[in-house]
Amino acid sequence: MNLLRRYIWTPLCVLLLGLTACNKWLDVKPLSQVDEAELFSSAQGFEDVMVGAYTQCAMRSLYGATLSTTLIEVLAQRYTNIKTNTFHQYYEAALYNYANGTVKALTDSCWYGLYGAVAQCNFLLKNVDAANGKGVFASDQQYRLYKGQALGTRAFLHFDLLRLFAPSFAADAGARSIPYMVNFTVAPQASLSTTAVLDSCISDLTKADTLLWDAGKGNGFRFSRWAAKALLARIYLYKGNKAQALNYARQVINSGQYRFITSAEASAAKPDRVFTPESIFALSVFGLQTLSDTYFSEKANGSTLPERSYLQVSDATLKANYDYTVSGYGSDPRYKLWWQLQTGATTVFFSKYWTADNALNRVPLITLPELYYIAAEAETDVAAGKAYIDSVHIKGRFIPAITATTTAELQAQIAKEYVKEFYGAGQLFFYYKRRNEAVPGASAAGNALFLLPVPVAEQEFRF
Repeated sequence: MNLLRRYIWTPLCVLLLGLTACNKWLDVKPLSQVDEAELFSSAQGFEDVMVGAYTQCAMRSLYGATLSTTLIEVLAQRYTNIKTNTFHQYYEAALYNYANGTVKALTDSCWYGLYGAVAQCNFLLKNVDAANGKGVFASDQQYRLYKGQALGTRAFLHFDLLRLFAPSFAADAGARSIPYMVNFTVAPQASLSTTAVLDSCISDLTKADTLLWDAGKGNGFRFSRWAAKALLARIYLYKGNKAQALNYARQVINSGQYRFITSAEASAAKPDRVFTPESIFALSVFGLQTLSDTYFSEKANGSTLPERSYLQVSDATLKANYDYTVSGYGSDPRYKLWWQLQTGATTVFFSKYWTADNALNRVPLITLPELYYIAAEAETDVAAGKAYIDSVHIKGRFIPAITATTTAELQAQIAKEYVKEFYGAGQLFFYYKRRNEAVPGASAAGNALFLLPVPVAEQEFRF
């Protein structure tokens, strides 16, 4: 089965089955006969397909776990208990044994799942212009909302496919990477160079920015104009174009659309553990509490040895990461709200996504602090770069300013901020890959570490 048939039809059949479920049972057509024109005869059909793409992204095999809290964080050596337990389900992943069957199942699911979500975006884009010409949408703004979301989300997904399955731009900008799918088709597509994929992402995002210009920021669960600008900043930095990265980062920072969490919100009886005002693009993940129970609670810790799955960081490591013993740094809400001691013990568990304090099951994918870190790294003046880090420290994390006076000191501080800020967000692994730097504690380097394998069944179509 080739890549395109698999990633288009599997998620789409699930979507269409859901759409036909509310018809009278005698009227339901076989899935192969669902009328595409009928599906897109109203704005609701476009809404259903776009929600289907977001729902696909929120699955455990993608950003619901693998690309947020579990595998991607294991690859960044986030957790301190895995390599001491050969029975741990992520033991082989922590050693970068990508040929291991369990690890391959996870990475294959990422490939197929991300391209499945791309297919849903392309299914919408295949029909959106014709529907607009037929007057299906209530307004031009509604048309632009759906087209802009699909283009922006398509770019987001391809960029993560690139970051997972291709050499980093810093290592080999001309390397063959992945197909960039712009059509809803089952025909195999050629793999492009890393540079060409990045350029395609930038093209889609630039269009999305224009289309979504008056759509506002929403609640963060839809891809917005500000998500497009933030992702452009992320991509331009990955590509080494610091001037454009700084340009787009500043646009988001200066927009007034987002703010840092306040001290009152952090210290409330039910604190905002995911720092909602800082969320630019997020997913609502069904069963998030079950995820926490599986990996980040006493329930996981109580498993028998062969079944043990909990993901743990020692309190000593956390305190070192957050400079807990340094004067003024002990109040950092990231340490206070994202990590909880096990009852009656010294084991610390990740609590950022405990749903008692996260009613919408929000898992942020792009947040405001990253734009400050991008701006700090992209600035040519050390003092200006330092000011961006100080803004995060003082305004949003209630801790002192930094003391960097040289480029090297500033970059070291930025690296430390990625460690502190992006637990459970999957961005630290990509930070090291972007810079082509060693992952501290890793037993592999270069492509052996950073290059996840393309599924075997798809390799013959990469030409």
